[in-house]
Amino acid sequence: MRARYEALRHAPGADPTALAREEAQVLEATHAGERAVRAAFARAVARVFDWALILSLCALVLAVFTREIPLRRTNAPAP
Repeated sequence: MRARYEALRHAPGADPTALAREEAQVLEATHAGERAVRAAFARAVARVFDWALILSLCALVLAVFTREIPLRRTNAPAP
């Protein structure tokens, strides 16, 4: 983007002040977009981990209260 504005500055009849102001606005908008995407990603990852914690605690409770069924001691058929 900087190269594009550099080329525009060297064009005949270009207003360097207006181009500098426009470039600053474009860069600020770009940075604001990047910040918004990063914040949204951070919130999404945090929400996934929150749900994973809740689900793992539910699985732990279910595992603790599951009745144990003993396995057979042999694989011979029953008489």
